[in-house]
Amino acid sequence: MPGLLYEGQASFVNFIRDVGSSGIRADFHPRLYMPFSVAGLFTMTPYGGGRLTLYNQEAIGSQISPGPHDVDQVEIELTRNTARLRQQMEGGVLLETQATRVYNLGGEAGIAALQHVIEPRANFIEIRGLNQKANPQWEPGGGPTTRIDPGYEARTGIDAVNKANEVTYQLTNHLNAKNLGLRDANADISAIYRDFSVQVGPRFNEQQGFRFLDATASARISRFVDAKASTAWDITSGRATEARGGLDIHFDCWAIKTEYIYRYGQDSEFRMSVNLLGVGQASTGAKGLGF
Repeated sequence: MPGLLYEGQASFVNFIRDVGSSGIRADFHPRLYMPFSVAGLFTMTPYGGGRLTLYNQEAIGSQISPGPHDVDQVEIELTRNTARLRQQMEGGVLLETQATRVYNLGGEAGIAALQHVIEPRANFIEIRGLNQKANPQWEPGGGPTTRIDPGYEARTGIDAVNKANEVTYQLTNHLNAKNLGLRDANADISAIYRDFSVQVGPRFNEQQGFRFLDATASARISRFVDAKASTAWDITSGRATEARGGLDIHFDCWAIKTEYIYRYGQDSEFRMSVNLLGVGQASTGAKGLGF
């Protein structure tokens, strides 16, 4: 059928925790939707789909768990081993439009023109299903989403998706500038694999006259030790102006951070700090190495 679109999300997660319940969750969430324009004024997108979420645990209650030395007590969830399949059907409609206006500035402050974009958006969603209670709450909401529903699931998280009948709306403003030339540019590219992450990005500013390439990497060596390193590379001179590397050693009640800092043309430095739970930073030290 022309105009009919499909969207699908699937995940399989094995939650392993030192405190609280652990278990497996498999989630499959397909959707069909068909956007169409209404008299050229706004876009209407009816959609419908289903969701199957399989758990190997059932929530049966909660209890208070003492933290280190009975400090910072937390409430944890109690579960038992049993297979549960949450089955849901959902439907809704999305309404959205866009309005723009361009302001010509004639090169004032290096800007040729400004474009103001307003994007109102409203979404109605209805969810009904079976086995929506007594599911483990392993993953809280609060994160962003780029899917058709930017509100409900992002707010609740996958585990708390339940019977719903609600409307969410948002109004987004964009201000785009057309420069007479490239005066400032920044970008970041990041990659994460298991316990290792790396991020690389250029930094360019014509007025301040710098062209840098920043790179940052971190790795979780063990449960208690993290390693981090970063560098700022001056593209114009072809050398590193600063490089940092260090370790974070952390346990329940205390943490030690060590860091070596190299600066081109200046004294390099070694830093170490100790943090205690409930006290904060108890001690710190820094020593210039003179090269």
